[in-house]
Amino acid sequence: MTVYSHIKKDDFGNIIYKKDLQLHLREVAEGVGFCPPLPNENDDFWLRNTSRIIGYCHDFGKYTSYFQKYLLEEKRRPPYHYHSYISSLWTYYILEKEKANILNNSVMNSDWARFSSLLGHLVVFFHHDELGSLDVVISEDIFDEFLKFTFSTTDWLDKIKMVKVQSKDMLNVKDEINAFYTEVLGHKVDIKDFYNNIEDIIISLSRLKDEFLNEESNVRLKCCFFLQLLFSILIDADKRSAANVSFIQRKDIPEDIVEKYVNKKFKGEAITFLDYVRKDFFKIANERIDDFNIDQRIYTITSPTGSGKTLTSLSVALKMRERIKKNKNYIPRIIYSLPYTSIIDQNYQVYEDVLLMQLDEFKDSQSAYLLKHHHLAEIKYKNDGIDRPIDESVLLTESWESEIIVTTFYQLLHTIIGFKNQYLKKYHQIVGSIIILDEVQNVPGEYWPLIEEVFTRISEYFGCYIILLTATKPLIFTKNQAKEWMPKEKIKEYYTNLNRTKIVRHYPNNENGIYFSIDELITLFRSIYDERKSYMLLFNTIDTSIKIYNKLLEDKTFDTVKKFYLSTNITPFERLERIKKIDRILNNKEPVILVTTQVVEAGVDLDFDEIFRDLAPIDSIVQAAGRGNRKGEKEIATVHITPITRGELSDCTLVYGNIHTNIAKEMVVGIIEEKNYYSWIEDYFEEKYKAINKDISRKLLDAFRDLMFHSENKENNQVYISDFRLIKQRPDMCEVFIELDIEDEQGMTASDYWNIYIEKVVQEKDFIKRREAFNKIRRNFLSYIISVPIRRAISLNPNPQGNIIKPEQSLEYYYLKDDTGFIRKIEDADTWLI
Repeated sequence: MTVYSHIKKDDFGNIIYKKDLQLHLREVAEGVGFCPPLPNENDDFWLRNTSRIIGYCHDFGKYTSYFQKYLLEEKRRPPYHYHSYISSLWTYYILEKEKANILNNSVMNSDWARFSSLLGHLVVFFHHDELGSLDVVISEDIFDEFLKFTFSTTDWLDKIKMVKVQSKDMLNVKDEINAFYTEVLGHKVDIKDFYNNIEDIIISLSRLKDEFLNEESNVRLKCCFFLQLLFSILIDADKRSAANVSFIQRKDIPEDIVEKYVNKKFKGEAITFLDYVRKDFFKIANERIDDFNIDQRIYTITSPTGSGKTLTSLSVALKMRERIKKNKNYIPRIIYSLPYTSIIDQNYQVYEDVLLMQLDEFKDSQSAYLLKHHHLAEIKYKNDGIDRPIDESVLLTESWESEIIVTTFYQLLHTIIGFKNQYLKKYHQIVGSIIILDEVQNVPGEYWPLIEEVFTRISEYFGCYIILLTATKPLIFTKNQAKEWMPKEKIKEYYTNLNRTKIVRHYPNNENGIYFSIDELITLFRSIYDERKSYMLLFNTIDTSIKIYNKLLEDKTFDTVKKFYLSTNITPFERLERIKKIDRILNNKEPVILVTTQVVEAGVDLDFDEIFRDLAPIDSIVQAAGRGNRKGEKEIATVHITPITRGELSDCTLVYGNIHTNIAKEMVVGIIEEKNYYSWIEDYFEEKYKAINKDISRKLLDAFRDLMFHSENKENNQVYISDFRLIKQRPDMCEVFIELDIEDEQGMTASDYWNIYIEKVVQEKDFIKRREAFNKIRRNFLSYIISVPIRRAISLNPNPQGNIIKPEQSLEYYYLKDDTGFIRKIEDADTWLI
């Protein structure tokens, strides 16, 4: 009898393909072979052995006649056609036997190996879902005649009954099962032994869970990282096998490719000091590869804003990669992670230009060399001259199947500190990788201790190389784990001789003497304004930014100058178009005024003569200063600090809280020149580290140690790994589709994308077709979406189709195109922040 793991049907419901179950199990078991070696030989042995067995066992439950009838004939017999739980018990059973054999006959031991069977059970149990928690392990008390009546649910008893029925059914194909597992495992396996000892297996599993919870803290933490890795290896190989998508052949990238590019692209002599810094920084950083210690895993590369860290870091990473390849016998991937999607698009284009100019194969296999991954990125994957179908492109992109991955902090951190199936699918790709973190201080301070612990552990356990790329050197690594790549004297030379900007604190002539009203700010701006210059006015809240912008429109002083508005109150589509227009104006050295929020604080490559900035944390102020006199070709650009208030609370307090506001009030005084920024920021980070609330990091690390990833039923304020949120969710906000009547590059309007969304996504019943249809329009569709207060959105359309609201009214009723965007109401003022 042939049993199957997966089938495919045509549009008429006819089966056109069947995947043999044993072939599927073999393919998944082979998935671990694509994982680079771990630094510790014993860890590596146990990872490969455990992962291989998980692969062979993960779909064991599909041998039942109940599942085969469900798969081939759609005959449902819940719960008996379910396969995850019995597969997870079988995995535990086999791993326990393997563990005993290995420990009795080998010196290959590891501190987490004792719990490998428990981890295997959890991996298989959750492999069709998100990673959950240890709560799924049935307590042995369920078999106590008295205690079992104290349980509030019969779910565990039902599961035990289900497994007994399923395993009895499998005895009908016991010869096939025994033959397969005896072959692949290399020793005799008998399913009868499993069937006869189900209760003992469950008791053994329960006791191992109890032993785990009493184990030493560091071992439990290590188990958590290996659980994530084992889960990732399984689900990625499982999805590839089911879809018949093979692993992509690795690509070679010469280590000197960036040097050749820079020599061709930038031949001119250094004119300004910044030109000198760029050339010298690139040269010195590349020369330092001779001092690279392959066993030192964490580095910082510190240099000023505008010094060319994007190209320099790639060049250094490629040289590190070549030396790791020679010494460690594997090729590390390079993961370049940044805080904002806008910066990703810019830096991706730089990397694309480097590879396109130097590699003949790049054009035909672009995605295998270089991949961009964030929620707005276009889903496409090209290799060997073939554009893969959308479903394959999604799988390969979400698995980071490329040599260089350019992605967001959100994607990276929600993978490493993750529980979701979709994110953990790529977790195994971080093993042995070179991870570049660009401006990591943008991660909220309360997560810094968590980030430090997690990156220290993955460098130790998985051999990752971490490079913190920064102009400000935040206190992320506090235990001397990180080594500075650049010589100290060079860092000092660059910072003390660059003086492009200065920060000037202003004080209003009013009763409080600290905060400006909006009218007072306009008065100050008018008194400083020079019609020949370009200005950026940056505020902490959308509400204030709109009020300032409207007042500038009404003021005749600014009649002749071009004025622009940017914030998340306008669609990503319009934001990008406006940034392009502003950039052209600035490059033509024409005057312009931009009123904006933190949306341009970092990563938007615009260069203004002067900047006005509301009070903010010091690193935010310095980032804003980076938008002034970037090339150092103008006179010193002044960054005017003008704290704004709208009643009892300042805008700074509303957005950043009291602690950050108080530190900023104390440290932003007088005039601070750029040559003093470095020491100033160091002092700030020390104050910030002392002040941040470290409780959430501690609680999340406790969740790691207890394998508490996620639960639908949280009790007693238990913190789970799923509580980690790089971007705080706003339950009072929802997504609204703005129906702009502007054609994009494809000649499509927002209405066209909305109609496709309704017809091909919302109204499509087939999940796979629905997903494929959305991925085709995803990037363009999301460029018309903004977040607004739910109460306001519902007033525009009480009965929306799907999860995204499209207002019923005409555009002019709710949105000011070419202006400040979504029309807000007075009662929304406290809801809108940045």
